[in-house]
Amino acid sequence: IMRYLGQISYSLFCIHLAALHLVMKWTSTEFFTGRFWLILPLTLGLSIAAAAVMHHTVERPAVRLAGHLTRRGNPTTAPKASTPSVSN
Repeated sequence: IMRYLGQISYSLFCIHLAALHLVMKWTSTEFFTGRFWLILPLTLGLSIAAAAVMHHTVERPAVRLAGHLTRRGNPTTAPKASTPSVSN
């Protein structure tokens, strides 16, 4: 479980605030009103589910595409310039 959460951690980071706001809206709860134990499991569940979907549909394909693009000649690095030799 911990390894999988580590794999989806970036997606989880990106989505958790949106999940929190959705849960707050769905439950008609305002921040800091003492309903922490209701909001926490709902937000965690929604965040993990949405992060898993985002990881598999967005993040992994983007990483594969980036790897494919960089293997095709490595366009992100310029060719090395030759240095002139100095003779005395």
